[in-house]
Amino acid sequence: MATERLFTALLDGISNNQLLTFEMLHLQFAGEAEQTILAQLQMEDIPEHPSSDTAESLLNALRKMRLASYKQKILAKIAEAAQQKDDEMLNQLIEQRILVDRELVSLSRK
Repeated sequence: MATERLFTALLDGISNNQLLTFEMLHLQFAGEAEQTILAQLQMEDIPEHPSSDTAESLLNALRKMRLASYKQKILAKIAEAAQQKDDEMLNQLIEQRILVDRELVSLSRK
């Protein structure tokens, strides 16, 4: 998944104490889905001077995007399970969706 690869690249850079810029990441992920995520993140208001708060904010934005994508997959599976009248699968998927919704709300409060 694109967000996981981008997330890993960011964590690797942070753990190796490397300076990461949007330009460097755009070059690394040229022509891939990660580039779209980077473009969306660039639209966020990010301070010029990096800090741990900035890094945390960026990671939360990535988590939100990953969860939103996962939620869309769950919703598609819910529709499929409802169409197939698979009540057991439908209940499991609805529980997963509720957990994702809770996590999204939690991230929104940070």
